[in-house]
Amino acid sequence: MKKSWKKDEGVSPVIATILMVAITVVLAAVLYVMVSQYMNTPPPIPITGSLSYMADKSTPSAGKATLGLTLGSGLNVATADATVTILNGTAIVPTGSGIWVNWTHIVSDATHIQSGDRLTVEAPGKNLGGYEIVVSVKGYSGTISGNIPG
Repeated sequence: MKKSWKKDEGVSPVIATILMVAITVVLAAVLYVMVSQYMNTPPPIPITGSLSYMADKSTPSAGKATLGLTLGSGLNVATADATVTILNGTAIVPTGSGIWVNWTHIVSDATHIQSGDRLTVEAPGKNLGGYEIVVSVKGYSGTISGNIPG
């Protein structure tokens, strides 16, 4: 009888383990890419409203302007999330340069702003005429703006 010599060796256990881990990682990545298309976060809510100049409560030539806030219905804006930007033509005037921004909460509590609240900008010694006031809110898209007549 003839004996046939055949090798019955397979892949070493270390190489087999590495191959299984690599295949698992590739399959997990493919599955993540496929599923992530369905898990898009919703776009931010657009903020709607306006700032209207209140002439009876303002003296822009003396550095004080008050604007009334009107917000779209159903908006719940935390005061801490609101950012006020002051524009003089094209330049941004930082609030740290002698300009104070203050919310007067007529309708809401001190932690939220709502329609009817007032925004007062004070810059002692500066003429605020022609300035634009822009309010943006974290978590919302867009801005609310109003102009101070110059």
